[in-house]
Amino acid sequence: MGIAESSPRSASWPNHASDRRAGVILPFVCDWYNVDDMRPPWIRFPLRRHARLVFLNVAGAVVGLAVVGLVAEGWARSKAEFRHMGWKTYVHPRAGLLYVPGTEVRETNMLDFWHVSRANRWGFLDRPPPPVVPEGAELAEPSCRVAVVGDSFVEAMEVPISDKLHVRLEELARENVPGLHIQASAYGHSGMGQINQLGYYDEFVSRTAPRVVVLVFVHNDFVENAPPLLAYRKQVGQSVTAARDDDGFELRLPTPSTAAAQPEFAAGASPPFAALRRIARPVVSASYALGMLRAKIAAMRTPMSKMERWPWLKTIRYTHWFGNWKDWHGRKIDFAIRKLPADGREALEHTGFALDQWKARARRDDFALVILAAHTMGSTRGSLLFEILSDLASAREIPVVDQSAHILRRNGRIRDAHWAHDAHWNAAGHQWAAEAVLEWLRQNQEACASSDASPDGADPDGRTTGVVEPSSD
Repeated sequence: MGIAESSPRSASWPNHASDRRAGVILPFVCDWYNVDDMRPPWIRFPLRRHARLVFLNVAGAVVGLAVVGLVAEGWARSKAEFRHMGWKTYVHPRAGLLYVPGTEVRETNMLDFWHVSRANRWGFLDRPPPPVVPEGAELAEPSCRVAVVGDSFVEAMEVPISDKLHVRLEELARENVPGLHIQASAYGHSGMGQINQLGYYDEFVSRTAPRVVVLVFVHNDFVENAPPLLAYRKQVGQSVTAARDDDGFELRLPTPSTAAAQPEFAAGASPPFAALRRIARPVVSASYALGMLRAKIAAMRTPMSKMERWPWLKTIRYTHWFGNWKDWHGRKIDFAIRKLPADGREALEHTGFALDQWKARARRDDFALVILAAHTMGSTRGSLLFEILSDLASAREIPVVDQSAHILRRNGRIRDAHWAHDAHWNAAGHQWAAEAVLEWLRQNQEACASSDASPDGADPDGRTTGVVEPSSD
């Protein structure tokens, strides 16, 4: 039996399994001109041709990515009105942190809204301030003067002034409640709790002689009212705060000269590729597409649905606030448990003192005080935040208006009250908040009744200062 001669194809066919796979998988790269030669490319091609192929593939990938990047950047610039937020603030010696009057305020989350506002002459993002009412004077036109006081929800950088709570309140009253003429104004700034907002009332709100003051209460106001925690989130001395000693609480005015004082950052190692980051930072900062991508990744890490269910409404976490401070890494305070840590108890005590001060001013200056609990308090989702607030308010006979309950009565959804990637109110959220307040005013129209009572203990220029002792009745 003779030995069969091997054909040229059988001699060139690789016998090793890996060579066979390489010859089958890579023919479109290295074997477009000779289908019979199935050897791997590192055998068939000289180094020069192999390097040229690598260069062409890499260059093609770079060009393709550049084209995709340019298309994405063009699309992002067509959607976004501007890239960066910006504003100018100053510390008022009695009121605290305010915007510089007349300056422009730009706000965006690079996904849902791009809005530009302008501060009025008092430093708030609102219409021109209402006229100042001299002590003992009567307004020519009978009206229910409503002052809405709060933090970033009242500041509302995300929507036009025409969509804000107090403006919608005026319009809804004019359309639905004949005879109830409301003149509303808003006093809010990001990061301000009820203690800090006392400066706004004493310096500005009291000048307008309001008949009703609406305190907008949100989930993080407990923290904002506690000075030890407050100092870690924002600059020391930039707002009215309260200090406690053996004799009780004491209000402290802002100290602009020390507003820049901050705790020291914890020392850390230089990040890897620091030089490359410094070079790339201008490009990243100028790119609209990368800005949207970063915002989307951040939103995916903490979606609104998750915020609604647990971290914001049942637990206030501080990792993202205190992660870089000494002794505060990973710190959290859980307001959803009955046994609060010392910091949590202190936050509640300061919040109670703040409500005492607001109630004392309401009795002294003869205005009705009501709390609007925003949807972030989670009254309809089992959160104890609303229960704690209700207990504090009922002990001081302050009515609480529940926005979440009002939304459900209107067959609405809580998620529709805020932006898709931001917990602040959108236009619908402001609308529902205005409806809830108007419903309370409709049921309590005596709150807008006129009164001849004048503020006691006022300064010669009409402003009130200092701790107001609650009455015994």
